This record gives sequence, C-alpha cells and structure tokens, in this order.
Amino acid sequence: MLWPAIMASCAAVYTIVGASYVRLATIRRLGREYGFFAALSLSLAVASLGAMFATMAEDTAAAERAMRFELLGITISIGALGNFVYPNVQRPTGRPGHVATAFAAVGLVVLLSGMIFDPGRTIPAGRSFGPASFPTPAMTPTGVVIAYLGLVVAIAIVVDVGRSELRTTTGRLVFATITVGLTAWGVVTTLRAMGYAVGPWFPLLLAPFILAVAANLLTRWVDVDDELARRGRELEHAYVELREAQDQLVRREQLAAVGELSAVIAHEVRNPLAVLKNAVSGLRRDTLSPDIRETLHGILDQETDRLNRLVRDLLSYARPIHISRVDLPVRTILERVIGHAIAGAGPAAEDVEVALDLDLPETVRADADLLERAFAHIVENAVQAMPNGGRLDVVGRRVPGYDDLPSLLSISIIDSGEGMDTLVRSRAKEPFFTTRQQGTGLGLAIVERVAAAHGGHLELARNGESGTRVTIFLPETEPPTRSSHPPALRPRG
Repeated sequence: MLWPAIMASCAAVYTIVGASYVRLATIRRLGREYGFFAALSLSLAVASLGAMFATMAEDTAAAERAMRFELLGITISIGALGNFVYPNVQRPTGRPGHVATAFAAVGLVVLLSGMIFDPGRTIPAGRSFGPASFPTPAMTPTGVVIAYLGLVVAIAIVVDVGRSELRTTTGRLVFATITVGLTAWGVVTTLRAMGYAVGPWFPLLLAPFILAVAANLLTRWVDVDDELARRGRELEHAYVELREAQDQLVRREQLAAVGELSAVIAHEVRNPLAVLKNAVSGLRRDTLSPDIRETLHGILDQETDRLNRLVRDLLSYARPIHISRVDLPVRTILERVIGHAIAGAGPAAEDVEVALDLDLPETVRADADLLERAFAHIVENAVQAMPNGGRLDVVGRRVPGYDDLPSLLSISIIDSGEGMDTLVRSRAKEPFFTTRQQGTGLGLAIVERVAAAHGGHLELARNGESGTRVTIFLPETEPPTRSSHPPALRPRG
C-alpha cells in the first residue's frame, strides 16, 4: 500500500497548492499567471489520483481506466504549463506555448477515444519498474506517439524559456525543476514503449517543480504586498504633506485676497472722503455765496450716495444668496426697471429708444427681488453707455436643451453705445473692475451670482460694430434649491 499512499499524498499536495492559487488568482490582477499555475497543479492532482487508482486496480480494465485518468491530467498539465511559464518569466507567450495548448486539445480527443492503451494486451510479469502488483495494459503505437509529442512540446517550452531566462533566479528554478520532471517523463515513455510496466513516477518527480514554483510565487506575492504597503505609507505621508501645503496655500491666498480687497476698498473710499472733507471745509467759510453753498451741498449728497452705493453693492456681493422662487411676470419687471433707469439717468436718457421683443412664458419661477436687482444693474449699465441717446433692445427667447442639459430662457439687453472691447469684456465680471468714474465695479459680479444661484449664467458679447449684448440665462424649469456663496474676492489688478 506504499505507492497508493504516496500518490494520495501527491494528489493532496497538488490540490492544496492548486486551490490556494485559485484563491490568489481571484484577488490579484495577476489572475492569468496564478490561474494557469493553479490549473497545472490541479491537473497533476488528477494525474496523481489516476496513478493511485492504477496501483490499486485488480484487473486490466480497471488499470486501463485509471491510467487513462492519469494521462488525462498529464495532457491538461502540458497546456497549462505552456500558458503559465511565459508570464511567470515576464515574457509574451511564445509559439511553443500555443503549440502546447493545441497539443492538449488534440491529446484529450485521442485519449478519450481509447487509442492510448490496449487492455487486451498486458505486460508480462517481471518486466516492471516500480510497483508491479497491478496488471498493466500495454501502450498502443498511437499512445507512444502522443506521449513523445507531449515530451517534445514540453522540452521546446523549457528550451525557449531557458535561452533567455537562465540568467535569472526564477528562470533557473523553472528550468532545473521541470527538467527533472521531463527527464522522468522521457524515461517512463521510453520504457513503456519497450513493453515495460512503469510505476507512477511522473507525478511524484514533478512535485519539486510545483513546490519550488509555488514557493517562488508566494515569495513574490509577499514582496509585492510589502511593496504595496510601503508605497501606501509613502502615499499617505505624501497626502498629509500635500494637505498641509494646500491648507497653507489656501490661508495665504485668503490673506492675500483680504489684503487686496482692503486696498481696493480703501482706494474706493478715500476719494469720496477727500471730496467730502473739502466740501465740509468749504462750508465752514462765512463768505460763501448761496450758489456755491448749494453746489457744495450737492457734492455732499453725491459723494454720500456714492459711499452708500459702494457699501450696498459690497454687502450684496458678499452675502450668501438664498432663492425664494415665485411666479414673476418678466415683461412687467423689465418695463419697471427700464423706466426707473431712464428716469434716474436724467435728461441725457430722454433720447433712448426702447424696444421689447419677448418670446417667453408669461411668468418665470425666480426670486423677485434678486431678479429685479440683476436686471437693474444691466439696464443701468446699458443706459449709462449711451449718454447721447441710442437704442435699447430687450430680446427674450427660449433655448432648447440637448442631451442632459435643460432648456433655458435667455434675456438679452442690448445697447447701441460704444461697446466693450475684448479686454474689458474679459474682466467685466471681476469684482471692483469698472471703467466708470462713479461705478463700484460690483454690478456685473452681482448679476453673475444671481444668475448662478438660479441655475443659469451670464454672457457678455459685442453687438455688431458698436454696442454690447448682455444676456442672462435662466433655467426654464426650477432646478434644486441652493444658496450661492461668493467666490474668493479677486479685485482688479
């Protein structure tokens, strides 16, 4: 019972190794390499079980079935070997590897057809190597040819790989251990072709190869895991450093923004304060004529309004925007805003011709105060851009959506003034950028925030040869409610 026990032990070892690498193949990206090694190990487990049953057979038919089972595992192992060795030594699969796959397919067909052994002819007693207690069927000529073909294919793989991989530890390991197994296969095949009964040496002699490669792959696995763990720690350390550097950068940017904002506000406030101071000093004189006194009072009112407008716009820009949507009549709001803007511009705006072309729904879901304030900023800019009169067109259209984008409502306010050049348009939405002496530079920045809070956006364009087109886009359907916080203030440079 020694040989059955030995073959059972080999089958157990091969099964454990194969099952282990099936598991590793499912949790690693190197699934192809580990998967073929698992197939190689499990096929040798099948061969070992066949050899075990052969040594326990009581008649020639049972021995023939068991030995066919053994060769079944060996044939599969040839195909698995050809597909495992190449990725293991980090080479693309060569021609011998593809031939091994083809041999395994052909060998299985021949094996299952019953052309390998002749159970009607047995090897005489006394012509045996290894255990001779079981009846051994003779190999047919077809079986001898298939066995030698498999040996040639396996040798071709070893030679092909060994030519370039003997200089590496893995290559030498593969070459040395598999050479032992292939030598055993060649001896077994030759003895069987000469009519000798040969015991199950092949699964036993391939055990060193399987165990050596399994140990090598396991070492690589541990090394890769250690390397991944080391790199993970390095990445974590680098992430912490990057986060600290980013926090420092954000703090520096915030301080820089506060410094720039303070400088701009100081500049914007200094001029009105200087004018107010001069006006107050002039009013203290007792010799002022009534006309001059009235002029100075007008200057006080004008500069006070300027400071109040600066504070109002700054608060409007800095505060978070919370939308309270209601159904608004767009035409009514625009007519009211345009009327107030023209009335506030004085006699110079009397020659401004206004035309409304609105192809929009009667009502829009929006915040009444915010939308009116946004239109007021745009219309005031348009009227002020035409000091000698001109034409003010208000055009409203529906913009169909496409793909995942919703449909929009576009409301364009077009003036016939001198228009913005490319540089001015590129900076017009920056906080505190203005080309007007009395402007705060926050109007269009506020409009952009209002549009964004509603789920839309703002666009500036030149209108033909002269004039400016300012278009505010609003979603036709109500988007999810959100509040808008101002971006980091970037005053003009």
